[in-house]
Amino acid sequence: MKAKAYYIKYQPELLTCTTNESAFDVAKKIYIEFAEEVEAICRDKNIQLKASFEAVIQQQNQKWNALVRILESNNYYILKRNGFSELTNSILYES
Repeated sequence: MKAKAYYIKYQPELLTCTTNESAFDVAKKIYIEFAEEVEAICRDKNIQLKASFEAVIQQQNQKWNALVRILESNNYYILKRNGFSELTNSILYES
């Protein structure tokens, strides 16, 4: 899915966010969906090397950053630039 499609999908929820907690819930849903997309890409391409996996993470992070730009242009500041790769790396390598 493209960044614009994520924005369209989550815009109704963003409009109803009234607290930091509800915004966090939307951000968490977006992250989970991005992570599931990484899993599907790795499975479809039969990725086995760490470098290939990291390339997929980088590709998703670029899409994440595109979504951040779309959100910020519409005054939604719920995601952080490079947040996908930073969070994914912290989960995978610092655990």
